[in-house]
Amino acid sequence: MTRFLLLALLAVCTSCADRVIYSESIDIDKTGWDINDTLYFDVELTDTISLLDIGMTITHTDDYPYSNIWLFLEVSSDNGSQFTDTLNYIIAESSGKWVGAKKGKNYVVNISYRDYVKMAHTGNYRFAIRQGMREEKLRGVSKLEFRINKSEK
Repeated sequence: MTRFLLLALLAVCTSCADRVIYSESIDIDKTGWDINDTLYFDVELTDTISLLDIGMTITHTDDYPYSNIWLFLEVSSDNGSQFTDTLNYIIAESSGKWVGAKKGKNYVVNISYRDYVKMAHTGNYRFAIRQGMREEKLRGVSKLEFRINKSEK
């Protein structure tokens, strides 16, 4: 029975790992996320058939002063296409309880940006993310992970 459970766990972990196309984390300066600091994620995409899920994970502390976070996302590709998106994510309930999992002194919030995306062409893509909270130094955000996975669907 133990072997069966171990094999089942291994199969689940392997199938999750097979879905990951890109994942990178960037630590935010402890003094705060400067309004002029842009986080860059450069991704080479070679698949125009699979559906993709694009998301982020924000790690923050109790020092984060808001219940939401505004982000500006710019996407550009080597074929010249470019677009900008403004995103607003709720990271605390109206009661003040943080959304996400508590990990030590941090809170980790998984955010879905777009699901079931099919890329129009292969090539290099740059995802540039800035904080849009109108604070010169946004305190409390300690890390941002950007990820692209193959959709389960």
